[in-house]
Amino acid sequence: MNLLFKKNTIYILSFTILLFAVFYYCYSYYSNYNSYRNEMLPNSMNYEENYISCRNNGVALDSQDSCEKIMIEYENNYDLFYHFSNSIHEGSQFFPFFSFIFIMIPSVFLFVQKTKKGNVKNQLVRQSYHSFLKKEYKESIKSCFILPAVLVMFLLIAGLYTSFKISNPQTYQYYDISIFENVIGSQFLFFIILLITFFIQSIFFMNVAYSVSYYCKNLLFTFFSCVVTFFLIELGLECIYAILHMIFGDKFMDMSVIMLTAIWNYDGVYNVIIPLIINSIYAILSFYIMCRIYNSKEKMVTKCE
Repeated sequence: MNLLFKKNTIYILSFTILLFAVFYYCYSYYSNYNSYRNEMLPNSMNYEENYISCRNNGVALDSQDSCEKIMIEYENNYDLFYHFSNSIHEGSQFFPFFSFIFIMIPSVFLFVQKTKKGNVKNQLVRQSYHSFLKKEYKESIKSCFILPAVLVMFLLIAGLYTSFKISNPQTYQYYDISIFENVIGSQFLFFIILLITFFIQSIFFMNVAYSVSYYCKNLLFTFFSCVVTFFLIELGLECIYAILHMIFGDKFMDMSVIMLTAIWNYDGVYNVIIPLIINSIYAILSFYIMCRIYNSKEKMVTKCE
């Protein structure tokens, strides 16, 4: 048991840090939301009756508010996916731009320790070069489950807050910040696609981390290089999007999803399969590049000396 924990310490530590971030941003969001509801919701005893009348007949009984506003304010109070998406949005200043660190570093942490300072020669005495790389890569896939697990925690906290209730899906079209705006009636399907997309993007991060570590001499330099590489890639993708938008205008509004950070909010995305396809392409290309980089045993061993 101790050996299992020691072997997975870096993965557990990364998930724990992100888990604390989840609790912080969920606490911040729900505190602000409850404060808002106490200030803004009408005190009318007939508010529920107005909601039922709006839902069935499209007309409020005794309220000056529109049925649209009444339905949103009433149903937002207990909708699982509304609170899930908005609690993620609360952390949108942190997770899109820092969560990659907790994938890239754990994925290559043990690999760097085994390969740098000439230690890789000892590893290759008892096994072939490709077997060694394959074994290390498979071990690193554990890091790809961290972000999906973080999303599950967001959903579980939203579920505890709402007793896992789901409102009338038609109200999603009125949400201001919901990533479920365009998947009315398919919330759980979207959540599964979201988990898969985050897993595949994590594979991309892992591939990039392996590629970067090839040129680094120690873990600290690997860490710094991973951070710089991520932002250079994101900056490059944003430049590509800006050029496409300048040439084609709003016809390519969906192209904002080419940014790595886009899957944290899905702004401007009208087909949930597009992010999955885009990130799959990134993962495949990065895997190919990584394989080319590590193709030569002799060069790899020389780099690690």
